[in-house]
Amino acid sequence: MSECRVTYRREIEGLRAIAILPVILYHSGLDTFSGGFVGVDIFFVISGYLITNSIMDRNDAGTFLLSRFYERRARRILPALFFVVFCCVPFAFLWMPPQQLNEFAKSVVAICLFSSNIQFWSEAGYFAPAVDAKPLLHTWSLAVEEQFYLLFPLFIMVASRYGWRSIATLIVIATLISLALAEFSSHYHPASNFYFLPTRAWELLIGATTAMILLKRSVPNPAINNVLSGLGLAAIVFSIFAFSKTTPFPGLYALAPTLGTALIIARATPGTYVHSLLSLRPLVGLGLISYSTYLWHQPLLAFARLRSLVAVPGPLLVSLALLSIPLGWLTWRIIETPARDSSRFPTCAFVTLMPAAGAILGALGCVLYFHIGFSVRYAFASTIEARMSINYGLSEDCQFDSVFEVKTVCQTGAHPTIAIWGDSFAMHIVDGIVAANPTRSVIQATRSGCGPFLSVDPIDAGNQFNWAESCRSFNRSVLAYLIGRPEISDVVLSSELDRYVGEGRVSETALTSQKKNSDLAKQDLLQTIRSLEALGKRVTIVSPPARDGNNVGQCLLKATIVGENLGGCDFPISEYLAFAGPTTDFLSSMEEDGEARIVWLPKYSCTLSRCRASMNGAFLYRDNGHLSHEGSRWFGTNTPALRFAP
Repeated sequence: MSECRVTYRREIEGLRAIAILPVILYHSGLDTFSGGFVGVDIFFVISGYLITNSIMDRNDAGTFLLSRFYERRARRILPALFFVVFCCVPFAFLWMPPQQLNEFAKSVVAICLFSSNIQFWSEAGYFAPAVDAKPLLHTWSLAVEEQFYLLFPLFIMVASRYGWRSIATLIVIATLISLALAEFSSHYHPASNFYFLPTRAWELLIGATTAMILLKRSVPNPAINNVLSGLGLAAIVFSIFAFSKTTPFPGLYALAPTLGTALIIARATPGTYVHSLLSLRPLVGLGLISYSTYLWHQPLLAFARLRSLVAVPGPLLVSLALLSIPLGWLTWRIIETPARDSSRFPTCAFVTLMPAAGAILGALGCVLYFHIGFSVRYAFASTIEARMSINYGLSEDCQFDSVFEVKTVCQTGAHPTIAIWGDSFAMHIVDGIVAANPTRSVIQATRSGCGPFLSVDPIDAGNQFNWAESCRSFNRSVLAYLIGRPEISDVVLSSELDRYVGEGRVSETALTSQKKNSDLAKQDLLQTIRSLEALGKRVTIVSPPARDGNNVGQCLLKATIVGENLGGCDFPISEYLAFAGPTTDFLSSMEEDGEARIVWLPKYSCTLSRCRASMNGAFLYRDNGHLSHEGSRWFGTNTPALRFAP
């Protein structure tokens, strides 16, 4: 997103506009621009081209100074960046719960250390849902460029001693190595592949290679330039509309937007159609302010999502994304442009003020992280956030691996008479079962993602065949334990079920069967039930609670922190029925056929029109489907069907 010009090229400003629009619209959630994230790759190529062109030109003229290069980069990047981050701080303080505020604070410090890409890599993948609420997520790309800027000039200075051909050869070799590493990592280490310089460097180096070629070779005739620049633009447009978050990136697929950008830089000469298009005044104007626009768009979208109790409407998100354009213009006018003018902002003043601003910003990040000076507010928010802690049931140690074993922390007494078996949706009902049966001892046999099925397991990107086998091993070990425990008279089964019965999910057994997933799952769950009933045990299935796909727990947390009515987190029952249709149909068919006893949790939290997110101040949910500890206890106290006679 930065530049160092020797010769001004209007069409490159227009190319920046082509890059920035898809990025901000993609982040606004506009599905049409499903590959809009490639705008960052376009910026990388442009940056690699511009700084190489500048370094080589000055180096050949004998006027290149490393200190001046770093100063120009700092003038281009830091003032506007620091300004936007400072503007984000008060909103983060007011609207973020402690954990998110801590992450925000760490990202502020990381920005000052040119390492925000590493920070965000350590927290979550770029395409994970939670990243939508990270106001400074987009600064990862600036960190990649900053790291490149620190190293690349040193490489040029050393390699230039051996001549232009040596530089070009080394750049090409480095490009190929980085690309190969990116392609490998896109399949095996996708998060680090997306964020780290070694797997992104090849995109900047494509720009550098383009600059090297143009320094030494003349361009072909206009007819060839028309064709090649047109192909480059077509490759970019294709990437924007054809790619999506499921596309392995930035491996070989990223060659489309990056080589497309290189073709435009190299061949969109005056007189070509692409040059004429990209030189249009609106595109050039947007390109000029593209950096500041980029800085503003993510905070606007993230804070809107943070402040809203429910999903922000798509049109509003698009409007906020477009609002970043006038804000970008204002920042470009009052911050960017003056900061880049050494006559208005002398070097001595700049090299004094920028480190000071960075130090203040870093100190502010530390203040936020250690909640210095606002312990009362932090203690209040922390208390609320603690109510949303992960509900493992009796203990985190009850999240077993491939084999179930008896643990003291996973039972409420020495001689349990109730067993709870299933995945995380069995974990979250444990508190409720315990509350509903205070005189009976309970044992927990649970594993995340692993429903109580003996032969069928979901296979998807997150759970491969080895995981499925370990899930079956776990379930067989639970059944073996129950066979040897006649004193356990009641077994409660529970599972999210979505991954077993939903369309598009494939179980291992289904690979050699013509049956639907739901039929296979029903057949297998009945096998579990019959095996338990043959042992003389009463079996009860507890359904998932009402869900609409949104993070109801976060809604409750935000509503409490900002002082809004918890009722704003309730959701229409129609949305629950639409979201949970396959699961509801699956359990209903078993109940109607008399094959299983089902306890329907939504019966106790939903009316004919709405489903409650809280009851008498108790948060029922901790996320988009799991019950909180207090929510589980509320269901246990208020659901007679969860009380089992001895």
